[in-house]
Amino acid sequence: MRESNYWLRVMVATRLTGHESVAHLVGESSELTAILTTIVKNTIENARRQKNPVT
Repeated sequence: MRESNYWLRVMVATRLTGHESVAHLVGESSELTAILTTIVKNTIENARRQKNPVT
């Protein structure tokens, strides 16, 4: 996901394509990365809590 975001940003910076439409995709890619990162962090935290429940 991050590599795709990198290449989209390269395309915008070098104006290899219609950078307006690609710029929108950079934002979408960043949002998806943030969402997936949050899901992974929450999943790990929930797994830890299940192993060591607070009483």
